[in-house]
Amino acid sequence: TIAGLLIDKGADMYAMDDEGHSPLCWAAGLGHTDVVRLFIDKGASVNEDETCWEQNVLHDAGDPLHEAAAGGHTDTVLLLIAHGAKVNTAGLGGDTPLHAAARGGHMEIARVLLEHGANLEAVGQGTCMFTPLHEAAWNGKTDVVRWLIGHGAKVTASAGHGETALHLAAQEGHADIIRALIASGADVYARDGSGKTALDVATAKGKEACISPLRQAMEKKE
Repeated sequence: TIAGLLIDKGADMYAMDDEGHSPLCWAAGLGHTDVVRLFIDKGASVNEDETCWEQNVLHDAGDPLHEAAAGGHTDTVLLLIAHGAKVNTAGLGGDTPLHAAARGGHMEIARVLLEHGANLEAVGQGTCMFTPLHEAAWNGKTDVVRWLIGHGAKVTASAGHGETALHLAAQEGHADIIRALIASGADVYARDGSGKTALDVATAKGKEACISPLRQAMEKKE
């Protein structure tokens, strides 16, 4: 391959472009599994630490595994894990690869990560302090929300500003996720750091589709 030829001629596998992308991160983020395998065979580390962590990385994610997870590239994720990629490493903003998979709605990658020891309740280290469930709920990934709950994700967990997954779904207008969370025991009376319930949030944001299931759930508990 051209990449292999360049490396054989002395190209630096760890060189970064002007935006902080390493060649391995580019290959992983774009799902070029054969090129990722080539880099690994040539001695590249799958745990690059800082080489992908500049401000404008491809998926704003982190190291090669974060990039592959964010991009939805299951084969690349499997290859990286097989060669020692750390599934719970905190990437850009403190998120793990599971956060990246949940955010992107990549359920098969979430499954692979969990099977290899990913922390289902990992908390991002930024100001949001989201769990993977928060990420999925915020971004409207209904199937991933249901899958995470089915594998034990805590529906009552609070994020950095006291909001639960229910608050986040209400804010973004994801009515199907609200129903899934309520059916799984989410507390409709939980209040965020501002003292608001999910119904308060949905009402303030004008998310009409979310107001009805939240109101009905509250009425049932009265």
